[in-house]
Amino acid sequence: MLDFWATWCEGCKEEIPWFMEFQDKYNKTGLTVVGASLDDDGWKSVKPYLREYKINYRSWLERLHPHSASAKACR
Repeated sequence: MLDFWATWCEGCKEEIPWFMEFQDKYNKTGLTVVGASLDDDGWKSVKPYLREYKINYRSWLERLHPHSASAKACR
């Protein structure tokens, strides 16, 4: 399951616990949650956030072109 998220996204803060629950509950059945952070400053914001909220699934940085429809939708 892929989740696009960002540290500044209020909706993401609500959804992340659900993805953590999915990871705990369904990991043994083969479901894996992966988070793709859209934070512009990269790991500078993401690493502390992952530690603070003890996110239990893999995350990576996704760089969107600033003028793409996806980037505009996330702002």
